[in-house]
Amino acid sequence: MRELLKWEALKVWKKNSFWLFFVLIPIVSCALYTYNYYDSLAQIDLQKERLEEQLKAVQEDDHTEGSKVFEQETQKQLDSVTDPDDSAVLNDQLEYLDRVIQGTDYVTSLVMIGEENQIISTNILQLNRNRLDDMLQEKIAPQRPLTLALPQDYLANFTPNERESYYQLNYKDKNASGLLYVKNFFEHSWGFIFLIVVVFLLGGTVSNEHQKGHDHLAFMRLQGISFLKWSVAKHLVNWGYVLFLLVLWFVPMIVLSLFLGGIGQLNYPVMAYDVSDAAINYTWMTLGAYDLKALLLLTLMAWFLVECFTLEGVFIKKELQIWILSVGIILLGAVLPLHSFNLLSYVKIDQVVTGGLNLERLHDYYSFEKSVLLLISAIVGLSISSLYLLKRRAIR
Repeated sequence: MRELLKWEALKVWKKNSFWLFFVLIPIVSCALYTYNYYDSLAQIDLQKERLEEQLKAVQEDDHTEGSKVFEQETQKQLDSVTDPDDSAVLNDQLEYLDRVIQGTDYVTSLVMIGEENQIISTNILQLNRNRLDDMLQEKIAPQRPLTLALPQDYLANFTPNERESYYQLNYKDKNASGLLYVKNFFEHSWGFIFLIVVVFLLGGTVSNEHQKGHDHLAFMRLQGISFLKWSVAKHLVNWGYVLFLLVLWFVPMIVLSLFLGGIGQLNYPVMAYDVSDAAINYTWMTLGAYDLKALLLLTLMAWFLVECFTLEGVFIKKELQIWILSVGIILLGAVLPLHSFNLLSYVKIDQVVTGGLNLERLHDYYSFEKSVLLLISAIVGLSISSLYLLKRRAIR
């Protein structure tokens, strides 16, 4: 069995495309992380300059009660960017949110976002207050600048100008580093790119077995190799290469984060949604739980695709056709109507893990556990089907 596994692995190892991806994936991963890191530093410097100019202008203005309050809040916003003491920044924000929630403070840009002055509700302010309090108690370093986290459905009610203002304030979390950058990988749909890489690397592993001129299935029979052993080896090697690609993509970036920005903390809070027919509840999950679930879901989606083009390879001999069909399947998952039994919709990994997809449904709910069960069932079902069809082809 060991020699059979080695033989199957070498079939992929010897492909030029494998070495191309082997070189490019770590380079691209580290380049994107490095660009994100230095670009975020530049954005923070720009905000620092803007706040300093704003503070200077207010200090030179008449010292009315309103201008004094605005000066204090501008100074706090500047501190949230520049103050090295994380606990001090968190305490300042907690004190301010307490005053705003209790209605004893001047309404500022913290609770009025966008040109249309979208008011942030007390429930959202309290949600953020709970997050900051947990971060303070657990000594979690906040991302800078420290701003409000708004739920996905809440942002949907914003006008385009308000959303743009909010995203400019938050930089769409571009300043995330280390483990938080892994979250951004899924949040910005880079999982699509990973799945497409899997297709190009492994898409032809079965179709190539019975092409004219090198029928490996016939060669296997002549060598007396058990079809079941060959099939198991083929699946194990393909699944193993998926895990290898995951390591190739994420490990270099995580190592780089040790030198640029830090690896982060596993207990950092990430917003999630608990949706039922009765209500929508906003909650927080840990970054460690998010990353683990997202990576597992990405692995299962990749294995599901491996089984899809294994089945395709029974009927299609040309690798290019396999690539086109498989990429089409991935893109189809992005446009088909949402349904928890639509396995292709699980390419929206971030939305599945956080529960964000449930905000668009009325009675059909996604869950991480349900997605894992459905994908594993589909992988097993497709594996059995492809093995049966391949065996029939081998017998002929």
